[in-house]
Amino acid sequence: MISKLLWAGMLDFSTVDYPGKLCAVIFLGGCPFRCPWCHSPELATADTQTCKEKSVSEIVKQLKQNFVIDAVSITGGEPLLQPSTINLLETIKNQTTLLTKIDTTCFFPEQLEKALPFLDAISIDIKAPLNEKYSKATGRNDWELVINNLKRAHNILKNWKRSNPSFMLEVRTTIVPEINNKTEDIEQISHQIAYLNADIYTLQQFRPTKTLDKAYEAKEQISREKIVEWAKIAKTILPNTKVRLITKEKGFEYI
Repeated sequence: MISKLLWAGMLDFSTVDYPGKLCAVIFLGGCPFRCPWCHSPELATADTQTCKEKSVSEIVKQLKQNFVIDAVSITGGEPLLQPSTINLLETIKNQTTLLTKIDTTCFFPEQLEKALPFLDAISIDIKAPLNEKYSKATGRNDWELVINNLKRAHNILKNWKRSNPSFMLEVRTTIVPEINNKTEDIEQISHQIAYLNADIYTLQQFRPTKTLDKAYEAKEQISREKIVEWAKIAKTILPNTKVRLITKEKGFEYI
Protein backbone atom coordinates (compact mmCIF):
# COMPACT_ATOMS: atom_id res chain seq x y z
CA MET A 1 0.00 0.00 0.00
CA ILE A 2 1.32 3.42 -0.95
CA SER A 3 1.90 5.63 2.10
CA LYS A 4 0.36 9.06 1.61
CA LEU A 5 0.27 12.32 3.54
CA LEU A 6 -1.97 15.36 3.56
CA TRP A 7 0.58 17.74 2.12
CA ALA A 8 0.55 21.54 1.83
CA GLY A 9 3.87 22.14 0.10
CA MET A 10 7.61 22.46 0.59
CA LEU A 11 9.92 25.41 1.14
CA ASP A 12 13.17 24.53 -0.62
CA PHE A 13 15.49 26.64 1.54
CA SER A 14 15.33 27.99 5.09
CA THR A 15 18.06 29.28 7.39
CA VAL A 16 15.85 29.58 10.48
CA ASP A 17 13.88 26.32 10.78
CA TYR A 18 16.80 24.08 11.80
CA PRO A 19 19.32 25.82 14.09
CA GLY A 20 22.65 26.15 12.33
CA LYS A 21 21.63 24.27 9.18
CA LEU A 22 20.24 25.07 5.74
CA CYS A 23 17.07 23.04 5.48
CA ALA A 24 13.97 22.34 3.46
CA VAL A 25 10.61 22.70 5.21
CA ILE A 26 7.73 20.31 4.60
CA PHE A 27 4.23 21.53 5.51
CA LEU A 28 1.59 18.98 6.48
CA GLY A 29 -2.11 19.59 7.03
CA GLY A 30 -4.31 18.93 10.03
CA CYS A 31 -4.05 19.77 13.75
CA PRO A 32 -5.90 18.69 16.90
CA PHE A 33 -5.76 22.27 18.24
CA ARG A 34 -7.51 25.47 17.23
CA CYS A 35 -5.18 28.08 18.70
CA PRO A 36 -6.94 31.41 18.10
CA TRP A 37 -3.74 33.20 17.01
CA CYS A 38 -2.64 30.43 14.61
CA HIS A 39 -0.99 31.97 11.53
CA SER A 40 -1.61 28.89 9.37
CA PRO A 41 -5.38 28.37 9.62
CA GLU A 42 -5.47 26.62 6.26
CA LEU A 43 -3.06 24.00 7.64
CA ALA A 44 -4.74 23.67 11.03
CA THR A 45 -8.10 23.03 9.40
CA ALA A 46 -6.63 20.97 6.53
CA ASP A 47 -8.31 23.24 3.99
CA THR A 48 -8.89 21.22 0.82
CA GLN A 49 -7.71 24.08 -1.40
CA THR A 50 -4.31 24.00 0.30
CA CYS A 51 -3.81 20.41 1.47
CA LYS A 52 -3.59 17.58 -1.05
CA GLU A 53 -2.59 13.94 -0.80
CA LYS A 54 0.99 13.18 -1.76
CA SER A 55 2.93 9.94 -1.42
CA VAL A 56 5.99 9.55 0.79
CA SER A 57 8.01 8.43 -2.24
CA GLU A 58 7.12 11.61 -4.15
CA ILE A 59 8.12 13.81 -1.22
CA VAL A 60 11.45 12.05 -0.73
CA LYS A 61 12.14 12.18 -4.48
CA GLN A 62 11.69 15.96 -4.34
CA LEU A 63 14.05 16.21 -1.37
CA LYS A 64 16.72 14.21 -3.20
CA GLN A 65 16.72 16.80 -5.99
CA ASN A 66 17.74 19.52 -3.53
CA PHE A 67 21.54 19.32 -3.44
CA VAL A 68 22.32 22.26 -1.15
CA ILE A 69 20.38 21.46 2.03
CA ASP A 70 21.76 19.74 5.12
CA ALA A 71 18.46 19.01 6.82
CA VAL A 72 14.68 18.86 6.56
CA SER A 73 12.13 20.22 9.02
CA ILE A 74 8.58 18.84 9.03
CA THR A 75 5.93 21.18 10.35
CA GLY A 76 2.20 21.75 10.18
CA GLY A 77 -0.40 21.80 11.43
CA GLU A 78 0.68 18.94 13.62
CA PRO A 79 2.91 16.44 11.77
CA LEU A 80 2.30 13.61 14.23
CA LEU A 81 -1.46 13.71 13.59
CA GLN A 82 -0.73 11.65 10.47
CA PRO A 83 0.69 8.14 11.10
CA SER A 84 2.43 8.23 7.70
CA THR A 85 4.76 10.94 9.04
CA ILE A 86 6.70 8.14 10.75
CA ASN A 87 7.09 6.42 7.40
CA LEU A 88 8.25 9.69 5.85
CA LEU A 89 10.91 10.19 8.53
CA GLU A 90 12.12 6.60 8.25
CA THR A 91 12.33 6.83 4.45
CA ILE A 92 14.28 10.10 4.61
CA LYS A 93 16.74 8.49 7.00
CA ASN A 94 17.09 5.35 4.87
CA GLN A 95 17.43 7.08 1.51
CA THR A 96 19.25 10.36 2.25
CA THR A 97 21.93 11.80 4.53
CA LEU A 98 19.71 14.67 5.67
CA LEU A 99 19.28 15.60 9.30
CA THR A 100 15.63 15.50 10.36
CA LYS A 101 13.51 17.66 12.65
CA ILE A 102 9.82 18.07 13.41
CA ASP A 103 7.76 20.82 15.00
CA THR A 104 5.14 19.36 17.32
CA THR A 105 2.57 20.23 19.96
CA CYS A 106 3.39 16.97 21.82
CA PHE A 107 -0.30 15.99 21.80
CA PHE A 108 0.49 12.51 20.45
CA PRO A 109 3.02 10.87 22.82
CA GLU A 110 2.81 7.41 21.22
CA GLN A 111 3.52 8.83 17.78
CA LEU A 112 6.36 10.90 19.20
CA GLU A 113 7.98 7.79 20.67
CA LYS A 114 7.81 6.07 17.27
CA ALA A 115 9.31 9.13 15.54
CA LEU A 116 12.29 9.73 17.82
CA PRO A 117 14.62 7.05 16.35
CA PHE A 118 14.40 8.86 13.00
CA LEU A 119 14.93 12.37 14.35
CA ASP A 120 18.01 14.49 15.01
CA ALA A 121 16.12 17.46 16.43
CA ILE A 122 12.71 18.60 17.60
CA SER A 123 10.93 21.86 18.38
CA ILE A 124 8.02 21.60 20.78
CA ASP A 125 5.39 24.22 21.52
CA ILE A 126 4.47 25.20 25.07
CA LYS A 127 1.50 27.48 24.56
CA ALA A 128 0.75 28.40 28.18
CA PRO A 129 1.43 27.17 31.70
CA LEU A 130 0.39 23.54 31.97
CA ASN A 131 -2.99 24.21 33.55
CA GLU A 132 -6.51 25.34 32.58
CA LYS A 133 -5.01 28.15 30.46
CA TYR A 134 -4.38 25.50 27.82
CA SER A 135 -8.11 25.44 27.10
CA LYS A 136 -8.17 28.99 25.71
CA ALA A 137 -4.72 28.53 24.15
CA THR A 138 -5.79 25.50 22.10
CA GLY A 139 -9.50 26.06 21.58
CA ARG A 140 -10.29 22.80 23.39
CA ASN A 141 -12.40 22.18 26.48
CA ASP A 142 -10.61 18.94 27.48
CA TRP A 143 -7.51 20.70 28.76
CA GLU A 144 -6.89 17.97 31.36
CA LEU A 145 -6.47 15.41 28.55
CA VAL A 146 -4.22 17.81 26.66
CA ILE A 147 -1.98 18.38 29.69
CA ASN A 148 -1.84 14.65 30.43
CA ASN A 149 -0.73 13.92 26.86
CA LEU A 150 1.84 16.72 26.96
CA LYS A 151 3.35 15.52 30.22
CA ARG A 152 3.63 11.97 28.87
CA ALA A 153 5.36 13.28 25.75
CA HIS A 154 7.68 15.48 27.81
CA ASN A 155 8.75 12.51 29.91
CA ILE A 156 9.49 10.55 26.75
CA LEU A 157 11.60 13.45 25.48
CA LYS A 158 13.40 13.84 28.80
CA ASN A 159 14.46 10.19 28.77
CA TRP A 160 15.41 10.28 25.09
CA LYS A 161 17.52 13.40 25.59
CA ARG A 162 19.27 11.81 28.56
CA SER A 163 20.21 8.78 26.44
CA ASN A 164 20.99 10.83 23.31
CA PRO A 165 22.71 14.05 24.44
CA SER A 166 23.43 15.20 20.87
CA PHE A 167 19.71 15.24 20.12
CA MET A 168 18.67 18.90 19.73
CA LEU A 169 15.61 19.93 21.74
CA GLU A 170 14.02 23.36 21.36
CA VAL A 171 11.03 24.58 23.37
CA ARG A 172 9.04 27.50 21.94
CA THR A 173 6.43 29.82 23.39
CA THR A 174 4.60 32.42 21.32
CA ILE A 175 3.74 35.37 23.57
CA VAL A 176 0.06 36.12 22.95
CA PRO A 177 -2.20 38.74 24.56
CA GLU A 178 -4.66 37.28 27.10
CA ILE A 179 -3.06 33.83 26.79
CA ASN A 180 0.41 33.93 28.36
CA ASN A 181 1.47 37.59 28.59
CA LYS A 182 2.06 37.83 32.31
CA THR A 183 5.37 37.47 34.12
CA GLU A 184 4.01 34.57 36.18
CA ASP A 185 3.11 32.72 32.96
CA ILE A 186 6.70 32.76 31.74
CA GLU A 187 7.97 31.86 35.22
CA GLN A 188 5.62 28.88 35.42
CA ILE A 189 6.44 27.65 31.93
CA SER A 190 10.19 27.96 32.58
CA HIS A 191 9.95 25.96 35.80
CA GLN A 192 7.73 23.35 34.12
CA ILE A 193 10.18 22.72 31.27
CA ALA A 194 13.40 22.87 33.33
CA TYR A 195 13.61 19.07 33.72
CA LEU A 196 13.68 18.62 29.93
CA ASN A 197 17.23 20.05 29.72
CA ALA A 198 16.34 21.77 26.44
CA ASP A 199 19.11 23.18 24.29
CA ILE A 200 17.07 26.28 23.35
CA TYR A 201 14.05 28.05 24.80
CA THR A 202 12.55 30.51 22.32
CA LEU A 203 10.10 33.28 23.14
CA GLN A 204 8.52 34.55 19.94
CA GLN A 205 6.41 37.62 19.41
CA PHE A 206 2.81 37.11 18.37
CA ARG A 207 1.98 38.69 15.00
CA PRO A 208 -1.57 40.06 14.62
CA THR A 209 -1.90 38.99 10.98
CA LYS A 210 -3.91 36.19 9.32
CA THR A 211 -5.09 34.51 12.51
CA LEU A 212 -7.52 31.63 12.86
CA ASP A 213 -9.71 33.76 15.11
CA LYS A 214 -9.99 37.08 13.27
CA ALA A 215 -10.44 38.90 16.60
CA TYR A 216 -6.73 38.31 17.24
CA GLU A 217 -5.82 40.45 14.25
CA ALA A 218 -6.95 43.42 16.34
CA LYS A 219 -4.89 42.45 19.40
CA GLU A 220 -1.93 44.60 20.39
CA GLN A 221 1.46 43.04 19.78
CA ILE A 222 3.57 42.48 22.90
CA SER A 223 6.57 44.82 22.88
CA ARG A 224 10.09 43.60 22.31
CA GLU A 225 11.14 45.26 25.59
CA LYS A 226 8.66 43.16 27.54
CA ILE A 227 9.76 39.96 25.82
CA VAL A 228 13.41 40.78 26.59
CA GLU A 229 12.44 41.18 30.24
CA TRP A 230 10.70 37.82 30.27
CA ALA A 231 13.55 36.13 28.39
CA LYS A 232 15.93 37.30 31.11
CA ILE A 233 13.64 35.83 33.76
CA ALA A 234 13.52 32.54 31.84
CA LYS A 235 17.32 32.50 31.66
CA THR A 236 17.64 32.75 35.46
CA ILE A 237 15.40 29.67 35.75
CA LEU A 238 17.10 27.84 32.85
CA PRO A 239 20.79 28.71 33.26
CA ASN A 240 22.01 25.81 31.09
CA THR A 241 19.61 26.51 28.23
CA LYS A 242 20.15 29.04 25.46
CA VAL A 243 17.30 31.53 25.69
CA ARG A 244 16.43 33.48 22.58
CA LEU A 245 13.68 35.77 21.40
CA ILE A 246 12.21 36.46 17.98
CA THR A 247 10.64 39.86 17.38
CA LYS A 248 9.59 42.03 14.45
CA GLU A 249 11.97 44.74 15.64
CA LYS A 250 15.25 42.79 15.83
CA GLY A 251 14.66 39.26 14.56
CA PHE A 252 16.64 36.58 16.41
CA GLU A 253 18.43 37.56 19.63
CA TYR A 254 20.03 35.52 22.40
CA ILE A 255 19.99 36.53 26.06
